[in-house]
Amino acid sequence: MSGNVVLEMACGSDTGRVRARNEDHVRIIPDLNLGILSDGMGGHKAGDVASQIAVDLIGDFWEEAATASHGGWYLTGPQRSDTLINAVSKTNEQIYTMSRNNPEFQGMGATVIAAHFDRDGICAIHLGDSRLYRFRRGQLLQMSTDHTHAQESVRLGLISAENAKGGYGWNLLLKALGVDASIEPDLIMAPLEVGDIYLMGSDGLTDPISDDDIRNRIALGGNDLEEIIEELIELTNQSGGPDNISILMARVVSLD
Repeated sequence: MSGNVVLEMACGSDTGRVRARNEDHVRIIPDLNLGILSDGMGGHKAGDVASQIAVDLIGDFWEEAATASHGGWYLTGPQRSDTLINAVSKTNEQIYTMSRNNPEFQGMGATVIAAHFDRDGICAIHLGDSRLYRFRRGQLLQMSTDHTHAQESVRLGLISAENAKGGYGWNLLLKALGVDASIEPDLIMAPLEVGDIYLMGSDGLTDPISDDDIRNRIALGGNDLEEIIEELIELTNQSGGPDNISILMARVVSLD
């Protein structure tokens, strides 16, 4: 419990049907209501290294900041967004430096979504094309915006959303950890409601199956988040499983 919010959290990850190894990493810190998902990219083993650094450093940075805050475990107000931004900036700096100084890690990078939940709402930070969704009263909302060539082309009116997927360079990332010396992540903040379900997913989930597929499975109900995650992974693998599949889910149980 954190900030008078009771939250259920679960996560899962799968290599998929095509890739030889899993370069995604997911981390939950239930006592702090913090979840982190990262999808690595790069050369041999480099993507795995980048995503591992992301979930480790961001989680550890948050724990240290929370512990130092009034000698307790609670960050309030702008402390939350400042802590996430600083954590992601430090992580970017380390991945960028390792990529430049070590030939075996050249070109590595990672997407990231890190989200914290408390009575002030969800506070999340985002880079790349891993996604954050909210399921509320039967409706699924994508809260994050993909940092991809396709999404930018849609924003500029160059192509329609229907034609964006699958075109040339459609999944080319415009933002990611470790690619540039400085970053401009998106900050997402919104109030919570009891019963909200939040889902973070790597593109290995959201490319093969549709938002309707995700919404329909969550709408089936059930209190077991791990079971929902397992079924979404299986559905994605049945659709070809072309990439690593990672999912993190959180349900708001109560707000005091």
